[in-house]
Order: sequence, then structure tokens, then C-alpha cells
Amino acid sequence: MGGLAALAREAGHKVTGCDAGVYPPMSDQLRALSSGQINALTTSQLSNLSTGDLNAFTSDQFARMSTGQIQALTPTQISKLESDDLRGLSTSQYAVLSSTQVGALTST
Repeated sequence: MGGLAALAREAGHKVTGCDAGVYPPMSDQLRALSSGQINALTTSQLSNLSTGDLNAFTSDQFARMSTGQIQALTPTQISKLESDDLRGLSTSQYAVLSSTQVGALTST
């Protein structure tokens, strides 16, 4: 994916990404590209992602989010997601949603 990120960046696109355990030489290449690679997405980073960035997540990626990450999703972010994106959430993940988040979820 790093090579594809480099090509997209050279074509003028904004490239960001998130992954845990990115090691040299790829981590060095991504750093040199200033691609905005995020290592292990934090709750504060998650709450600042655009809807487009979140729409790139798969339902499996949503399913692997911690309860803290789920709580960091803003109602605006949730309301703009497709219902399929959130179908992988577990009961414990749904349980930590605020009433405002649930309201946003039911509008998707």
C-alpha cells in the first residue's frame, strides 16, 4: 500500500493512513512522504477524521474498534456513515454509545 500511497501523493492527492506495527523500510518511506500515516488510531485522531476517511473503514475495522474509539465518534460522523459500515459492531460496542450517538445512528 505504501507504493500506491506514493503514486497517489505524486499525482497530487492527499494521502493518509492508519496501521499498527509499521516498520522500516516502509515506515521510513511513509515518513519521507509526509503522508500523514497514523500509527494505532487514537480516540482524539478518530474524532477528527472526516466522514470520507471514516467511509473508507470496513465493517470489520469498525468491529475491532475499542469502546473508547466508538465513544469518540461524533454524532455528525455517525449520521453520515452507511448502515453497512456499522453492522459489525458488537453488543458491548453499542452499549457504550451515548443517546446522541444512538439518535445519529438511527438516522443512517
